[in-house]
Amino acid sequence: MFLTFVLRLMKKIRTAIDHFFDRYFPRGSKVKTIVLKSFLRDREKRFFYLIAPEDSVRTNSEPGYLYLEGWWAAWTADWFKDSDGNYTPWLTYPALAFLKGRIQPTWSVLEYGGGSSTLFWASRTAKVTTIEHNKAWLAQLKAIIPNHVTLIHQPLNPLPGYLQAAPSDARFDIIVIDGRERVACCQVAADYLQPAGIIILDDSQREKYQPGILFLINQGFRELPFWGLRHQATQDTCTSLFYRTVNCLGI
Repeated sequence: MFLTFVLRLMKKIRTAIDHFFDRYFPRGSKVKTIVLKSFLRDREKRFFYLIAPEDSVRTNSEPGYLYLEGWWAAWTADWFKDSDGNYTPWLTYPALAFLKGRIQPTWSVLEYGGGSSTLFWASRTAKVTTIEHNKAWLAQLKAIIPNHVTLIHQPLNPLPGYLQAAPSDARFDIIVIDGRERVACCQVAADYLQPAGIIILDDSQREKYQPGILFLINQGFRELPFWGLRHQATQDTCTSLFYRTVNCLGI
């Protein structure tokens, strides 16, 4: 509760500051540039170049990388979006950059764990099936999903029910493992995968997920790790793609 209060307070303060600058120091304002340059140190200026949505330190500067990816806004947002307002998953930015140019609109996706990722996949593929154990979270997601998304509420106990909640005859091009019980999900994911399909495991740097990674490798999958930043993180994490020799990504 306290953390939620602090984040909301920070969001209100940031919004008030944004409104102040938008009103009195509009985009391209030389006054704004002079004011900021007067109290920012060189290192702080370089940081603002990285995150800035507009000319935070110099007039007509380009939007920063963290702003474009949605990193800055994600600290106070319930649903993650990039600078264009598109929903983005909680994967590493390098993994997203790699996937965006390869996703096909005819694909189907299975998710273990839903959220902004559900809306991301829904905007780019033909069908999304999301298995989620949290009923309250699922209700929020249900209110904003399009018609080609199927939400399945399945408690974690008993675990086999959660793992096998997708239709038994369904086969998917992509399976995203980003919820609970990730090692167990790795062990059943291939049963729901198209022959050329891929598996995405987030937070694959965590030691507790290594048995799941080893299981997939022993099943003939290769791992392609993408280290980098993601939403609400200040250190490198890893999103891994698992693929076979013939795969839908063409790798």
